[in-house]
Amino acid sequence: EYQQYVPWMLRLAVGLVVIGAGLGRVLFAPNVPLDGWPYLVLTALGFLLLLGFAVRPVALLALAGYAVALVIDPRVIGIFDVAGGLAAIAVVGPGSPSLDDLLRTAFPRAPGREPVTRTVSEARYGDLVPLLVRVGLGGALAASGIVDKLVIYEQALAAVDKYGLTRVVPVSAELWVVGAAAVETALGIAILFGVLTRFCAVLAFVVLTLAVFALPDDPVIAHVGLFGLSSVLVVLGGGRWSLDALIARRPGLRGATSEAFGT
Repeated sequence: EYQQYVPWMLRLAVGLVVIGAGLGRVLFAPNVPLDGWPYLVLTALGFLLLLGFAVRPVALLALAGYAVALVIDPRVIGIFDVAGGLAAIAVVGPGSPSLDDLLRTAFPRAPGREPVTRTVSEARYGDLVPLLVRVGLGGALAASGIVDKLVIYEQALAAVDKYGLTRVVPVSAELWVVGAAAVETALGIAILFGVLTRFCAVLAFVVLTLAVFALPDDPVIAHVGLFGLSSVLVVLGGGRWSLDALIARRPGLRGATSEAFGT
């Protein structure tokens, strides 16, 4: 019964991240600054996503901006959840409530309204949307574990010392970094392949919440997309193209596992 809110959840989560990037005058990452009017465009795209106006074209434009940022600075892969969320929005459409839905009702014969405003049937959510969300969320978590913790290892060690994390869990800073990398990477890979999707999505939500409190200088807006996509997976599960679904289709396991696996 919560599937009807999925488009709105996606728009809210990703739209806020896009607005935050625009107001921060960066193209999704601090290392890709935006000068002049482009930051206004990015901010406007975020507000249009929130309002639900011309959602598909706006999502595709924002996705193109993310691709440019990724080419300029590959470390933008750490917020790959934005790309997954934008792709899912482009597929699922505006949903309701949205300005697109209101305009479609007010002007039912307007030219070109169908491809822009039509919302994909909830029955088709299991085809592609969970896959896109899993790729976005799982990719972001895995990238955070591998790139942010292991590739730039010295920076991760400095963060552990800065926030005094060894006082929270009394282990060495090196073990802190490796442990955090292992948790994030394992969660990311599990979500990416759709293994115990709902459980892993809830666990990711808990990990993200702890990170927000443990790292007070970390911008909360950067985590909004991750929180939103985790919530979407709790609603939708892994979808048809997941290992959860493959396991659930095996004889004798369907009835016992379909609800837990979200198929």
